[in-house]
Amino acid sequence: MKKLILSLILLLLIPSISFAATKWVSPTGAATWANCGGETPLEGAAACSLATANSNAAAGDVVNMRGGTYGVEINPSNSGTSGNVITFQKYLNEVPLFTGTGYAAIFLQAKSYIKIDGVKGSNITGRFFFIGNGSSYNEITGSTFELASGTFSLGIITCFNTASSVCNPSNHNWIHNNTFSKYGSVDCNDNGTIRISSGILGGMTDTSSYNTIENNVFSYGGHDGFDLGGFRNVIRNNVFHNEEAYYSDPGGCTNSPTSGYFGNRNLIVTNYGANTTQYNLIEGNRLGHAGTPPDDDGAFGIENAGEYMIIRHN
Repeated sequence: MKKLILSLILLLLIPSISFAATKWVSPTGAATWANCGGETPLEGAAACSLATANSNAAAGDVVNMRGGTYGVEINPSNSGTSGNVITFQKYLNEVPLFTGTGYAAIFLQAKSYIKIDGVKGSNITGRFFFIGNGSSYNEITGSTFELASGTFSLGIITCFNTASSVCNPSNHNWIHNNTFSKYGSVDCNDNGTIRISSGILGGMTDTSSYNTIENNVFSYGGHDGFDLGGFRNVIRNNVFHNEEAYYSDPGGCTNSPTSGYFGNRNLIVTNYGANTTQYNLIEGNRLGHAGTPPDDDGAFGIENAGEYMIIRHN
């Protein structure tokens, strides 16, 4: 009995063994997961494919992404843990590029503790990113996203589950030090935004909370630069501008700006119904020009329909 107790004490005192690994991924990667690791950089076929990394990356793993165009999205099968996130990051100054068809450059559904650092999304037909169905404690940083032609939420943090009607809030996500530009579309309607919360889905309120959006640049969103919903989220130290410079006026719309281009609002706080957007903080942001929308009576720096908001020092 004493030996058993001593063994249990030793197990508690000995640090847990970590099997975290450094892995290498390239657009032409063909190696197995077991053979694409190590501190020596791998490239080309000697690295893994992103699909292999998505299937196998586990808590604590660092996936170094070599430059080039990737045909699948970042969509890990596993979550990390607190203190042992799964990291997908660019290698040195190389650019991992996501473009063309696909659901999103970054797709996290019911996945947590994932960090994405230094990727580029350009000319995407879907979303820049999707963080949904209880995806929490994720981080996107140091990345550039431009030109997405989807119809509305080109980047979203939401309770929504693309596979069912379940709605689990996504909390404590951190989007920082990124650039978002030219997303959505403007003909005689306006579409396209980056947002927190889907509002009310099937009678369920999206309560995604405690997300922080800071030190980013948002420009030329079709409907707005950013759409804030949910609860106790923070929008801090960002730069917004949505002037008449990118979306050409096709003619025949409600408005016809003399510049020949449409703009729109910078930051909108949307209230999707009673008690859906509350207790959020907007502070320290810089807001440039807003421009004439195609179908409305004006555009604003901040348009606020939230409740119990703190909006200061902008």
